[in-house]
Order: sequence, then C-alpha cells, then structure tokens
Amino acid sequence: MTRKPVAALLLACLVVALLSAWLGWQARPMSQTTVPPPIASTQPSEFDLLRRSAESGDAAAQFRLGDMYATGRGVPEDGSEAVKWYRQAAGQGNAALQARLGFMYEHGSFVPQDDEQAVMWYRKSAEQGYAGAQARLGGMYATGRGVLEDEAQAVKWFCMAAEQGNAEGEFFLGRVYELGSGVPKNDAEAVKWYNKAAEQGDARAQFNLSGIYWRGEGGPTNRVLAYSWANLAAAAGHEDAKERREWLAKEMTHEQIAEAQRIAAAFSPKVKKADGRQD
Repeated sequence: MTRKPVAALLLACLVVALLSAWLGWQARPMSQTTVPPPIASTQPSEFDLLRRSAESGDAAAQFRLGDMYATGRGVPEDGSEAVKWYRQAAGQGNAALQARLGFMYEHGSFVPQDDEQAVMWYRKSAEQGYAGAQARLGGMYATGRGVLEDEAQAVKWFCMAAEQGNAEGEFFLGRVYELGSGVPKNDAEAVKWYNKAAEQGDARAQFNLSGIYWRGEGGPTNRVLAYSWANLAAAAGHEDAKERREWLAKEMTHEQIAEAQRIAAAFSPKVKKADGRQD
C-alpha cells in the first residue's frame, strides 16, 4: 500500500469521527446544554408574612388568618386554628371577632356548643357598641339561654341594636312591641320596627308585617301591602309566607294582586353591616 491511500484513509476516518461527535452534541437535550438549574426563592410567601404578623400580635392579621383557616382559603380548613387566631384577636378587643366567637359558641361551630360562653363574648362585643352582638345578646336574655331570662334586658339590647339600624335588632324590637313582651303592646311601634327590618330584606319581619297589614293592626287593613310583603318573604325562602301568599290571593282582585306584585318587583333592600352602618 502506498502512502497516499493510507493518508486518504486516515483523513476519511478523522472526518467521520468529527462528524459523529458533532451530531452527538446536536442531539443532546437543551436542558443539558443551555438551561441552568432553577434557583430556589428565598423570599417569604404572602402567607408566611401574614403568619409572622399574626404571631407578632397584629390583630388584623390574626383576624385574616383565622378566616383563612375557617374557610379553607389558601390553607387546609382547620377549625381549631381558626378559633385560636380568632381568640387572640378577640382578646385584643376586636368587637367583630368577639361577636363571631359568641355566634360560634351559640351554634357549636368549630367549638363545643356553650351558651354561657356565647353570652360572655356577645357581651364583650355589645358593650363596645357592636350592633350585631347587641341583637344576639338581647335574644339570649329573651330566651334565657346562657343567662337568666330577663325581658327588660332583652328590650334594652334590642333597642340599642335597632337604633343603630341593625335588622335583627329591629325585627326583635318589633316583635316585643307586637306581643307586649317587656314593653306595653303597641301595634304602631311594631309596624315601625318591622318596616325598618323588612326594608333591609329580613324575611321574618316581612312575613310578620304581612300579617299585621292583613289583620289591620296598627292601622287599616291593606291587602295589597299584605300580599307584597308576603311575596317578598316567600321569595327570600320563608316557607309560611308561600302559603300565606296563596290564600291571600284567593281574597283579592286581579288588580290588587297586580299592584302588590308591582310593589314587590320594585323593592330593593337597604342592606346594612352588622354594626349598623349602611353599605
């Protein structure tokens, strides 16, 4: 064999080796050649920051953290954790959370049902002027749950809540005036307070107001208003109101029913917050 063919053969082998190496490099996954590994973030998450604030005693953060655990929003639902953070915020004088704890104890939500604990938390909140707690505390006195039954105390707290525009307080104040429970019976006052609660969308007040207008208590009989309030209460899910609406219709003219339905269709509730402020 001469030198030229040998040289040519060696050159060909070198070209093949270089080509194979180049093709192998091209075939490698991009992640192995161009993408660097991700760098772990050292920044705390929003939840971590919230928890740190709560642990440092921030009542607003404790409130938010309790809500997250109570609703399972962003974290697994955990009633014991919700109560823990609610208690810490309530212990700092947060009236809204004191009222919420009262409600939780009254209904056994995330905690054992305990009327005395409910009264304690409602009272803490009510004494700060929180209208929702005032109405609930009045209800506890009216029924003797967690406290000795006391009509005068019930009326006192109902009045305080109602005067702030709380619908539940307005309803119960209308109720005590209708029944003469702790106050002299007064149909005009009952209509006044039922109206205020009914205008906020309270179905119980709407139903009771319907009955008063139908019977003509506190004023002349008004079948149109009786039907319209029964219609609104029924639309809000009040079962007895549905039945009342049916038998009211049997004693009314088509024109009266049409007018009552027009009034109901034009109704727009004036919703207020638990502390009495209007939204």
